[in-house]
Amino acid sequence: MESINVIACPRAFWLPAVATLVRAFVVDPVALYLFPIAAQRPAGMAHIFRMALRYGHQYGRVDMIPSAGAVAIWIEPQYVWPSWSRWIQTGIMLSPLALGWRATCRMRRFERFIEVCRFQTIASPHW
Repeated sequence: MESINVIACPRAFWLPAVATLVRAFVVDPVALYLFPIAAQRPAGMAHIFRMALRYGHQYGRVDMIPSAGAVAIWIEPQYVWPSWSRWIQTGIMLSPLALGWRATCRMRRFERFIEVCRFQTIASPHW
């Protein structure tokens, strides 16, 4: 079996990391819900993944393979639940300007749904 080299994703690779994540998730059902207009989806998902990379970098870790062809964002257990201060620090509060009000509202509804699902299924600390 071939071994895969996984490394920490340096900031210099965030642009290709975002591109990889957008390609992987642009047709995901969540992306379709957040951005029903196909032309807006890649830019909207790129904004979300840039925020996720910042959050992961500050409150967990971001791993990748050296080509940035695979990326994983991990959040430390104590930071899994969002807070206003972390949202401000990572730029999430700018979403209405970047995504528009409707997409931001859909994003918040989805986040609340995920929080409920997470609490019901994985109540113990996790990455």
